[in-house]
Amino acid sequence: LYASMPDALAQIYGSNDGTPIGLAAGAMYAIIAPAAMLTFAIGGGTWAAYGEERKHTSDLLLANPISRVQALIPKAVTVALGVVTMGLITWLSVVGMAAILGEESTSDVLALSVMLIGLSLMFGSLSMAITGWTGSPGLGTGITAAIAAGSWFVTTMFGVSENLEWVTNLTPWALYTGPDPINNGIGWWQLGLMLGLTAVFTVIAVIGNRRRDLKG
Repeated sequence: LYASMPDALAQIYGSNDGTPIGLAAGAMYAIIAPAAMLTFAIGGGTWAAYGEERKHTSDLLLANPISRVQALIPKAVTVALGVVTMGLITWLSVVGMAAILGEESTSDVLALSVMLIGLSLMFGSLSMAITGWTGSPGLGTGITAAIAAGSWFVTTMFGVSENLEWVTNLTPWALYTGPDPINNGIGWWQLGLMLGLTAVFTVIAVIGNRRRDLKG
């Protein structure tokens, strides 16, 4: 069934090793897991930068002997731990499914999980940075979600065209899928770049949060 699919449809199922469990894992990490983890990470990044203001508790929180940095960083760490936990649960669920079904697969699902964690942390910190600077959770969530969705679409759809395939290497999503981690293992420089950008966006979020007037 997979072999008979049009290229555009097969591309949506992601890279795999041709086995049933490999196909299932490819589909999981191409669509379902990224959607869930990015939704959590982007929403969490917005919450970390603006949650107290949304609840009108920032004045009460900052009346304690803590700085804005001390108020923001633990929330960012909480979101990061949530992302890592979701990535590990996804990996364990696929491994468990393969064990239950007795399927053999050469897919490196752990590498794919690690790369997805890096992608989610990057987008989550971007949402936090935009929200921290603008004070607008709508902008932080909306812009980041649009970049994530747009880069997924370009990487997935343009990859079937020989003339446009080069464009897929220029998207943020290519940092996740470009090294084909399910078959080749972790792409170390791509992972390093995603984690580096996560650190940069977190610093930007801290600076933005410190410079603007908090709303309640």
